[in-house]
Amino acid sequence: MEIYPKILLSYKARSIKIGRLFYWFIYLITVSGLSACKEVYYPEVDSMDNVIIVDGIVTDQSDRNVIKLKYYQDHTEYPLSDATVYVTDDVDNVFLFVDNDSGKPGHYFPSETFAGLPGRIYTLHIETIDGEIYESEPQKLLPAAKIEDVHGQYSVREHIFKSYTGRHYRQEVPGIEVLVDLSTEEDDILRFRIEPTLLLLYIRDETEEEDEDEFDEDDEPIEAQIFYCWKKFRLNDEANLNIHTFGEGFSSVNDHVLSFLPFSKFLYNLERDEVIEKKIVIIRYYTLNSNSHRFYSEVYKQVVSENKIFAPVVSQLPTNIRNISNPKQPVAGFFEASSTRSETYVLFEIPEYSIIMFNRTWDLEHLPVSGEYLNEIPYFW
Repeated sequence: MEIYPKILLSYKARSIKIGRLFYWFIYLITVSGLSACKEVYYPEVDSMDNVIIVDGIVTDQSDRNVIKLKYYQDHTEYPLSDATVYVTDDVDNVFLFVDNDSGKPGHYFPSETFAGLPGRIYTLHIETIDGEIYESEPQKLLPAAKIEDVHGQYSVREHIFKSYTGRHYRQEVPGIEVLVDLSTEEDDILRFRIEPTLLLLYIRDETEEEDEDEFDEDDEPIEAQIFYCWKKFRLNDEANLNIHTFGEGFSSVNDHVLSFLPFSKFLYNLERDEVIEKKIVIIRYYTLNSNSHRFYSEVYKQVVSENKIFAPVVSQLPTNIRNISNPKQPVAGFFEASSTRSETYVLFEIPEYSIIMFNRTWDLEHLPVSGEYLNEIPYFW
């Protein structure tokens, strides 16, 4: 009577053990089959070690010319100083750029007042202290485009908010879509990039309220504490981007979407006691040649790729810089020659009549990023 249960238990144990081995056998066959079908893809990416990075531009404005040099080592960027940097044009002029004590290592500015001329062709030259010589492809500086009109229309955009629980959600936000019309000289193809900035004017009233119950005619009047404040925001037509879509093939472009201005003051990080007075749009725009247009188009593709499997990487972006002394050595970055202009427009709106206008005003690009006046209305208010 005691043997039967032991035999039965032994049989069940063997059955369970065999069953487990069977399932492991099936699992191993399946995994082996999947492994045999899977081919690991390792993209070939150029190494960035010991590579210099060039970010240079010459324009037809004397305050908009700079060559920024860095080098990449051990996954870190460092400023490249003590190089000899100069720009030549197609009529044998030489313009020296120096790394002065501007507080920005690796930033080279013209040693003398310099502004490029439309129609001229410019080439960048770099010589490092270790004997490496770099040169850009010649870049033609085209005549500046022209803003024909700035206008707006009511619209909505999706905005990502964060709830009190930490979860993110999407919600449509009403506002004004800013549109711009541009043109260039006859027979020229209009290629451009734009850097829009919002200058927000607002008031903060910190005047202490007088208690009527304790009012005394002999009390001195309370001094007003009104702050006239401003701050700047970089505007984008894509979420967190400062690169615009690029169209080409026409001498004029109409209704180019410049930016979006939401109505809600809280999206500008204002407090409840702060009141918006004006919205001013500062438009810095550059007229590109075909080479620069291609570079910024590729940059745009990379930024909006959203980490897709075949998204381009930095080392695959086009460059117009080459190492003369060592042609096999890769170089990153770009040298641009573009005309540039800046215009400032103030928003005027009458909502009840659906009127939206942008009127040109003083150039306010030079204003600091933020500031305030106490009890004094600024001249640009």
